[in-house]
Amino acid sequence: MKKKIFSMLLALLVLSLAVVSCADQTDIVERNFTNKDVVNYEDFSLNANTVGLDTRISGTIFIIGDHEKPDELRIQIIAWVEIDSKDWAGVEFAIPQGWEVSRILSNYPQGYPAPDEYTTSWQTEASEPEWHIKVDIGFSEYSTDITRGGNGTVLIELESLSPEQELPDSINILVGIGSEGDTVAYPCNEIISVPLNTK
Repeated sequence: MKKKIFSMLLALLVLSLAVVSCADQTDIVERNFTNKDVVNYEDFSLNANTVGLDTRISGTIFIIGDHEKPDELRIQIIAWVEIDSKDWAGVEFAIPQGWEVSRILSNYPQGYPAPDEYTTSWQTEASEPEWHIKVDIGFSEYSTDITRGGNGTVLIELESLSPEQELPDSINILVGIGSEGDTVAYPCNEIISVPLNTK
């Protein structure tokens, strides 16, 4: 008798588990928003070891938009920055002609108030026709009231100045870091090329 009751309880338990398992399967809805609007991207990484500094940067340049609407493309640069306390120049992004900075988010340097004071954006002079805008993080040569060095995350968003015009095949963004002596800024640099291909 006990064996019969035990068998019936075991059968009910297995049946219950099967029902719950089936119910769970039908309630699952797959959602994936990862890289939904990413057209292209390129990773980058630099360090200033060659000039004796512990400044480094690593990040990704994303081309964001719609494959069907190339005129609505925008660019996002997301980077983790570490700047040596002996480095007065920090990090610089040089943006080419045809693009403008629409937004900058930064928590550099982490642990200090007013991170916006550590990031500057300015338009280049006519002597640098290739670059339209430069964004500096941690530049402290002329500022005695900000702390040198630190780390943090930076997001820079770019938009086309003339979205109605045909875009080039790619965008080149110059990333420079470090300083050497009292006069040389960004001796360690690299041009990152990202295809704007929307096909």
